[in-house]
Amino acid sequence: MRTKIVNPVTITVFFLAISGIHHAQALSCKLSANSLITEPVELDNLIFLSGTKIGERIWNSPVFTRNISCSSRISEYVYIYPYPKRSTETLPKGVKMGLIFDGTDMGTFDLTSTPESGKKITNWYINATTTNRTMTFQAYLVKVGDINTSQVSKGVTLFQLDGEMGLNSTPNSNYNLNIRGWEKAGTLTCKKEFKNTSFTLGKIDTLKAMNHSTQLKNGTVLIDAVCSSTTNNIVNAAKKLQGTLKLTGSSAKDGTQAFSSQLDTANLGVSLNGTAVTPGKEIPFAIPLSAGKGSLVLPLTFTPRIAKIPQTPGEPAWLFKESDEAAKITIDFLFNPTLVTTQ
Repeated sequence: MRTKIVNPVTITVFFLAISGIHHAQALSCKLSANSLITEPVELDNLIFLSGTKIGERIWNSPVFTRNISCSSRISEYVYIYPYPKRSTETLPKGVKMGLIFDGTDMGTFDLTSTPESGKKITNWYINATTTNRTMTFQAYLVKVGDINTSQVSKGVTLFQLDGEMGLNSTPNSNYNLNIRGWEKAGTLTCKKEFKNTSFTLGKIDTLKAMNHSTQLKNGTVLIDAVCSSTTNNIVNAAKKLQGTLKLTGSSAKDGTQAFSSQLDTANLGVSLNGTAVTPGKEIPFAIPLSAGKGSLVLPLTFTPRIAKIPQTPGEPAWLFKESDEAAKITIDFLFNPTLVTTQ
């Protein structure tokens, strides 16, 4: 009997190819409600704040909550593939796009790489079955240069859910989110000013200051914001000016992070909405806007403090004078706005 010899190399290559196709196309994800694969999301307005710095986050999308259904013939993790259609879509210039998935910041994606090399694993594991999961997505932009969205006509597919072995070779076969409305982008210019920053807290009981038991609320420090744009719809759409607030001044020598005065051991603790504000520390802050204008009284609380009294008799000298001496404290206010929200 004559035996036919089959080339083993041909057989090996054949089975590897079939195996790769099986894995790449095993996962299938879609919206649970209507089985939608490609979901378009239309932006109402996209507002950039003028004067922002390179590296600052300049825009956050709304948070999208979706119930997704995924199934697989094998057990595998679900992956996020950034910009899966980058070869056919025009991306905005001067920005990097980032993604927050289920509250975890996945970072910004490098457009010089391929979708496969930039994939991010999620904690969603499909055990060779069909499962549903409610998840949240939020896109954001980080400024890296001069911003230009005028060439973005088809929208931008932010990500696609797929399996570990790569994107499904069949277009639009797995859930992907396409952001549209880039032609509605506009720039907002805002001027801000602090008012009523010079005031007197009045006489303070020395013993209470030693115990840090006196808290004084001051409602005079005011910040005004006036914003403008080339189009009224951008001005009217802006609802909040977000950024950071920083108070600068001399730090107390006793290590308490309070603001110091010209009087030895006489310091002042400051808090904003119950959060301690230390010299030079940046804290999140926002000003509500209406028709491009906003005004807000800073909810500040001041706690006069006298540090531990030295054991040397007669020190500090100001405390033993017959007449009162005012403690003077200089604090500079700085608000650095970075983005505008429409909600």
